[in-house]
Amino acid sequence: MNTNAENNVTKVKVVLSRLPGDNALSGFMGFLDFVGESLNPNGHARGRFGSWMTHFALIITFENGSRWKLERTDNPAEEGGIMYRMLRDNEDDGGVSTIEWTGEKQKSKIESFIMDQRQFSYDFFGKNC
Repeated sequence: MNTNAENNVTKVKVVLSRLPGDNALSGFMGFLDFVGESLNPNGHARGRFGSWMTHFALIITFENGSRWKLERTDNPAEEGGIMYRMLRDNEDDGGVSTIEWTGEKQKSKIESFIMDQRQFSYDFFGKNC
């Protein structure tokens, strides 16, 4: 085991959040839900298509307690469309926790993953988050 606390990841959590609903795509998904609910009220779950408007990020916790948020963005200022920043103490994760992994991984493995992901630009259908 590596004794340098900054080099080991002890937990990774996937957080899910809703995208802003003030855009054309969100409106279109809402229209699809309206039609589905109108034509098939018992078979179409309320908000089914609208629920696709989500974003996920990884919250990475290191042995020293620092937490980092890793997410894909469409911001061209972010290198490769990837944002990786430290969360402040008591800062909200920004979403609902869905999947959580605990164990031990070296920081170099995480950095390698980030560098690999930076080779792919943001793409709504393929590499959107």
